[in-house]
Amino acid sequence: MEAKGSMACSSVSCHSVETIHFFADYHSTVWGDYFIENYLLPSNLQKPEACIQKRIEELKEEVKNLLKHANDHLQEMELIDALQRLGVAYHFEKEIDEILSQIYNAHIEGENLHAVALHFRLLRQHGYIISTNVFIEFKEAEGSFKATLKK
Repeated sequence: MEAKGSMACSSVSCHSVETIHFFADYHSTVWGDYFIENYLLPSNLQKPEACIQKRIEELKEEVKNLLKHANDHLQEMELIDALQRLGVAYHFEKEIDEILSQIYNAHIEGENLHAVALHFRLLRQHGYIISTNVFIEFKEAEGSFKATLKK
């Protein structure tokens, strides 16, 4: 076989080669150094589980306080819904049951479709008997939702 190109060989010399480093132009993170600074504290290095457990308990108390001091039933229901969607509602079962019992006895009707639908769903999910008639005032005579709601 014949080579189609020619290659010249030369001796290798050791010369100092300047290495070029490319730095990416990263944007700073919105978190800053929060996790690095807080995780590497000496107290956290000794017992990170205890520190994490303490923080969990603080957050639980904060959520219980939010549940206790909600302005109205809609705010309570939205908070319960958010806790369920986050998968942490089991931590607050007692508080949620108390609130839903109060809401069930209050008979929320006609505020707005969002409030009534959330009220209906949460109570049904927790075993309360609630009629679909709560939606009657949002429906037309033939059974479809009013045109004003479709916007």
